[in-house]
Amino acid sequence: MKTGSISIGTLMLVGLFSGCSSNASDSLGPTSPSSSGNPSSPLGITWNYNEQTRTWQASGTPPACPTPLILVPPIDLSRATSIVYPGQIRGTEFKPHGGFRMDQPDETGTIDVVAPMAATIWRANRGLFGANNEIQHMFDFINDCGIIYRLGHLRVLSPRFQQIAESLPPATAAPSPTPKHPPM
Repeated sequence: MKTGSISIGTLMLVGLFSGCSSNASDSLGPTSPSSSGNPSSPLGITWNYNEQTRTWQASGTPPACPTPLILVPPIDLSRATSIVYPGQIRGTEFKPHGGFRMDQPDETGTIDVVAPMAATIWRANRGLFGANNEIQHMFDFINDCGIIYRLGHLRVLSPRFQQIAESLPPATAAPSPTPKHPPM
């Protein structure tokens, strides 16, 4: 599944494992999603985050996550000049996300990005980044067993994802909290 391309910069991939068991509501979720409008997967599972109890709840019995959990790299790793691993302190801040830098001298500026696993778009946003205020997009996905991941800093999108991006609020230098998007 081709999700988009980025130019020189960093692709962010966040994996927040919200439930790799049949009792996914025991896991903590992200700090700022609202609790309504979560998408339904092809299997009919919806995930909702309860801000008060800080728990995720599935609308039904989610399938077990694959064991072992194997993710497809979202990019051709041979094109990465560096990999930033998640869970590090960079500067003075903890960064839960990882990323890939593609800035080899012969880089064309177009990188195919693929989803690391089948999932439903949970929320999306766009913002202005860098000195040139370049519009970049971010998509959060959730799969049936409750794994959330993010593809971010996407500049050029496939037609399907561009259609979703056009329904989002205008890009700003300080993007607002990520709105949920209807299931796709």
